[in-house]
Amino acid sequence: MKVAIIFVLVALTAVLARDPLCPDQEETEAALIYPHESDETRFYICGTNGTLIEFQCTEGLAFDAEVKVCNWPMLINKNRESAQE
Repeated sequence: MKVAIIFVLVALTAVLARDPLCPDQEETEAALIYPHESDETRFYICGTNGTLIEFQCTEGLAFDAEVKVCNWPMLINKNRESAQE
């Protein structure tokens, strides 16, 4: 029984540790750069093997999902406000 539990835990860890995959390009607008789910200073770029590679903006910058570059946070907010007007 202990062996089975250990096997399940190891298998689950291997699945969860796997690199996230890029969305199917046929189902998307062919965007290859994606914002991080919870950290505004990080973003993903699709690698040639179909996995998402995580990057971090230089200190003091945040990822601007609209133009898909690292930018000054105050400029990101201004861009969003201008787009809403």
